[in-house]
Amino acid sequence: YDLDKTVFASIYEEDDFKVILNQAYERVVERVSQKIKLPATAHFFADLGITEELFLGFESSVSLVGRKKINSNRLLSYFTINPRLEKKWLSLYSPVTFQEHTGLSWGIGIRVGVIVLGSESFLSNVLFSSKTNDVFVSVRVPIYK
Repeated sequence: YDLDKTVFASIYEEDDFKVILNQAYERVVERVSQKIKLPATAHFFADLGITEELFLGFESSVSLVGRKKINSNRLLSYFTINPRLEKKWLSLYSPVTFQEHTGLSWGIGIRVGVIVLGSESFLSNVLFSSKTNDVFVSVRVPIYK
């Protein structure tokens, strides 16, 4: 149906929807064979232990589908470096992420016991004008053998 037309709402009160659709709009039949590509990404994760308590995490997700590819779904590529300090009941971390369309975001987080609170964009919002904003709270449930 060609839905690029103005129709008054009052006609919808009188008849069945299918009848109105056929009366008010011109039916357009167009069959075109199309191939739609599914999103594909390559992920990379690494965690480097610098000392017993200091770690540096790397994370990346790169889309394998071209930006200008027609009829395709594409995930945004990003790169994250996440330094963190971990102790038994306390962790501090500060992820720096570069993502397509939103650019650079810099966050901060803390874990006290089992409670985790943080934001991947807090410092970006405080120090720069950022296009992103988020906050998260979680509870970590440790499972030991």
